[in-house]
Amino acid sequence: MNDIDRIRKKIDETDEKIASLLNERMKLSEAVGRAKKGDSVSVRNREREEQVISRAASAADGRFSYYVSGIYENIIAYSRLYQHEMGFVRGLVGERISASCSPYIHSLFGDGSYRLAQMDADDFPAFMKHRVFEGINVTMPFKRTAMALCDHVSETALGCGCVNTVVNRDGSLWGYNTDAFGFGHTLERYGIEVSGKRCLILGSGASCGTVRYVLEKRGAKDVTVISRSGGEEYCDPKRYSYAQVIVNTTPVGMSPDCGSALIDPGKFAECEALVDIVYTPMSTELVLRARDAGIRAVGGMDMLISQAWASHELFCDREPSGDVPGDILSVAMRYPMNIVLVGMPGCGKSTVGSRLARDLGMDFVDTDRHIEKRTGRSPEELIRRYGEKYFRGVEARSILEVSSLRHTVIACGGGAVLSAENRRALRRNGIVVYLQRDLESLCTRGRPLSASREGLEKLYEQRKGIYEECCDIMHSNAAGLEESVSGLRTELDDLFAKMFREG
Repeated sequence: MNDIDRIRKKIDETDEKIASLLNERMKLSEAVGRAKKGDSVSVRNREREEQVISRAASAADGRFSYYVSGIYENIIAYSRLYQHEMGFVRGLVGERISASCSPYIHSLFGDGSYRLAQMDADDFPAFMKHRVFEGINVTMPFKRTAMALCDHVSETALGCGCVNTVVNRDGSLWGYNTDAFGFGHTLERYGIEVSGKRCLILGSGASCGTVRYVLEKRGAKDVTVISRSGGEEYCDPKRYSYAQVIVNTTPVGMSPDCGSALIDPGKFAECEALVDIVYTPMSTELVLRARDAGIRAVGGMDMLISQAWASHELFCDREPSGDVPGDILSVAMRYPMNIVLVGMPGCGKSTVGSRLARDLGMDFVDTDRHIEKRTGRSPEELIRRYGEKYFRGVEARSILEVSSLRHTVIACGGGAVLSAENRRALRRNGIVVYLQRDLESLCTRGRPLSASREGLEKLYEQRKGIYEECCDIMHSNAAGLEESVSGLRTELDDLFAKMFREG
């Protein structure tokens, strides 16, 4: 045996040991992956990865540290890939998707296996090439990359320039664009006619291509796209005053940056309708501004649900339609919304709210208790010690935080709606209920601003008009708890049914 053979034999023996250790490492990685999924922790931990790579490089002979680092980068990358793929059959793939409600929506379709796979751009190509999934939805920033990695692409997806749904058929990846179905369904459902209209799209990302494709297919007179990358000025309504239909395809206004909007639709003289494809919050600042100006405006939740149904149909090997069964659509549309209770101090918001949340299977937050948890002091103590102005600042921060929640009953402090900013924040994701009660029946214990009869009457006169103006429902809480909650549920059902019928 020559020297090369002897060395190669030692390499083979070493490789066997390495393979055995790598097998053990993958088992440990699997255990870590299970723990991460159980705790809803992101697969990737960059700090931990850097520590592992640095430790491996330091342990190596100086001549080999660079190469050992590279080897460990690959080991870690494949460990991440395995963790992403563990038990994955169908789901949503993208960056920053932990707050997505897509798994809930697909559960309404009967798909309990749909889940989230949050990953970075450098992991996505390997995930696609390994092809262990049955079907996926793809969101930012992978829609264009996904199309390049598919074996077959639908005509609609080619027209849109991106893919958001991929079906694995016997190892062959078929790419579709169900967002086109979803956007088209939204236009139809909300009665937004684009044929012969001049349309303006905000943003030039992947979603812009989809929206443009649908608008042009439906006979739009012309479609103009403006974006920062093109050097355009979003806030120049005079230049684009001709726009009759405006569609926002940027993430501006998405939670948690809910107070932002690229334009004021009310300044676009010819604007008849606006669609914001952002779906969280349900009503973005842009949508609220449009409605304030009397413009028909809709957020992106309907589009999300309709494209999800079209995707589900593809996963089930059916032709996609996007026509979601009405009962499923109404439940899915209602799910993300909050129910916000406002009214005079002591009118029973916390009592009614907690029971309502229990009966509807929703979460419950009392803003006064939320403030106490954050500051360590009750609202009464904050007002007595620091004054009402200081307390209102603390309350505003609390309102901003809780208003971004979903599927939650929120009981607000009596003065929470005095601030226009608070009212706007609560409207973005919520149905506002004004809980009414006779002044004689209000509880004033521990309430420094309404402790006296005179103070109570003064507060009522100051706030009554604001409560009435900002609410969607006025509900009397004069009856007992059971009767009051039952009546409120009926009123909520009627309101949701009306919203569903009218779009």
